[in-house]
Amino acid sequence: MRKAVFGSLLTLALVAALATAQSGATLPSGSNTLKALHFRGYPALGIYSPSAGVMFFGDATSGMTCTNGSGCTLTGTVTSGALAVDRADLVEDVLQSYGIPISELLQTTGIPLPSTETAGNFDVTLGTNTLVANGEVTDNETEVSLVYFQIVLPPEYVSAGDVTIRLPVALIATGAAVDNGSTIDVSVYEQASGAVGTDLVTTTAASFVALDTWYNKDFVVTAAGLVAGDILNVKVTASVIDSEAGAGTIVLNLDPPRVLMDIKG
Repeated sequence: MRKAVFGSLLTLALVAALATAQSGATLPSGSNTLKALHFRGYPALGIYSPSAGVMFFGDATSGMTCTNGSGCTLTGTVTSGALAVDRADLVEDVLQSYGIPISELLQTTGIPLPSTETAGNFDVTLGTNTLVANGEVTDNETEVSLVYFQIVLPPEYVSAGDVTIRLPVALIATGAAVDNGSTIDVSVYEQASGAVGTDLVTTTAASFVALDTWYNKDFVVTAAGLVAGDILNVKVTASVIDSEAGAGTIVLNLDPPRVLMDIKG
């Protein structure tokens, strides 16, 4: 302990005598203030210049210079332990978006979506530079279509942090179709050792205010106990109801789903 303290004091004395930051970060003479910068085990102090808005910390071979409004610059070779920052010490970013490509959506048989309508399933339509998943065409009837996808919570996920499934969806109509209470719903199941528990979603099925209008429908997942690496199976259920007599159709269109989650890093 005494050896470590002595080493820090020696570093302080050397930097004070120089009045110039090492590794090329020169500060205005007379305005330098030495500060103890406890930067995750890095064994050095720093120089701070309030007049220049510059801070430097490092040793004779490497360091970091930070300037107000200009960010930070590393100098020299930085070893793995020199400027290491634990993930737990990073700022938490809430509900960051992770997209699920249409190509990763699965039908009820576990294979990718077909390009033609299949009973009980979504299919995929490749238009002019567009790729959209669709429920079944509904004409004076009720059609229920399912689609699945799986996510693995990434390393940056904050344990028990918020998780929301967001579906960009629209009911696309032809002719004089009439929506009579169509809904979109999501169920999420955590999978472990080949088995799943109960549905983790607390949000009820969502309805639609208008036809031919895109909405983001959000479904909140109960995240208590979730950690990075957990596997979540997501089931999307579209129930489309057209109540007019043959003068039009309704199809539910789905853009790539998104998973929003709290992360660090």
